[in-house]
Amino acid sequence: MRWLGLSLLTLLVACAAVPRAGSADRVAGTVHDDGERPLGNVQVVISPLEPLGPRARSEPEPLDRLRGVSVTDPDGRFEITGLASSHTFEEYPLLRGWRYEVRAQLSGYQLWSNTFDFTRGGLQLTVHLEPRPDEDEESVLPPPDPNDPTRCRGRDEEGG
Repeated sequence: MRWLGLSLLTLLVACAAVPRAGSADRVAGTVHDDGERPLGNVQVVISPLEPLGPRARSEPEPLDRLRGVSVTDPDGRFEITGLASSHTFEEYPLLRGWRYEVRAQLSGYQLWSNTFDFTRGGLQLTVHLEPRPDEDEESVLPPPDPNDPTRCRGRDEEGG
């Protein structure tokens, strides 16, 4: 009986030590500004675009619904280990053998976008965000004048 208990314990430990398929898959990286300073609170989003070869299996959901999202820590680091559906909120592993789009955005910086190919395992990305150019004062429209006779007006409730 003691031998059976020890065998079961060994089996449980061995099963727990075996990684699940796809569990080591991740896309990670760092985000810096143009001065190589790390940027925190950057939203990083990955989206599958297309398979790299013949499709081995069908997608779990329509691709336009799947996203992997992370926000960088104060040192500019992020990590994405899976995808989630924006409609069903189901979670899925990263799709191996796919081309992805990656986008990074932070207020005050230009939106950054690129693509990468993911086969399996870990992939390290480096993102450099550039500050958004200051808007030219002449390109900013003044607020509308409420007394301007050419201003569009809606109909009031009485049909006037």
